[in-house]
Amino acid sequence: MTSKMPRKSEWGRKIGTGPMRNFVVTYEDDPPERVEAVNFFANVSLAMCHFPALPRQIDTMSEIEAQKYLDSHPQKEQWSDLHIRATAQVGDLDLHRLAQLPELKRVILYGFGNDALGHLRHLNQIVELTVYSDLIDNSCLNHVSRLDSLLIIDFQGSSNITPAAYSSVVSRLPNIVKSYPPHANRN
Repeated sequence: MTSKMPRKSEWGRKIGTGPMRNFVVTYEDDPPERVEAVNFFANVSLAMCHFPALPRQIDTMSEIEAQKYLDSHPQKEQWSDLHIRATAQVGDLDLHRLAQLPELKRVILYGFGNDALGHLRHLNQIVELTVYSDLIDNSCLNHVSRLDSLLIIDFQGSSNITPAAYSSVVSRLPNIVKSYPPHANRN
């Protein structure tokens, strides 16, 4: 049996007008399902961004105290953005892996179908959703209507969604601040 080496990464944080403080963050080992999901999306996505989950309590500590705290408190690696296009290697059903990344904040989907949007239900922190696809129709909006954390929704590139159905769903999303409706189908 081999033991894993801790994963480490350097991150900086500026507090107010103070200087940038740099820290080495140790990440917890992820469960195998999450490792598989991260590796899958890293290999097939157009972009996948992560962000440091530095605890706020280090802001009041000296840099040395904060580093000692971080060394003794490994962090969970967090992912913020996923931009992905449906291809021969990735389809609607592959998005079941989103269940392993509930912290995603921004998702951009290109060319996926209605079933793909059902997998978004796992993303309880999503604030921005962009969908460009002529493979979806009004039935996918049932999935979108459950994403109460959304602030921004963009379906401009999804011409098979009717304006009335889109408007109805957006009006029921409690936190929307920006909405980009689908362009009319030109067929």
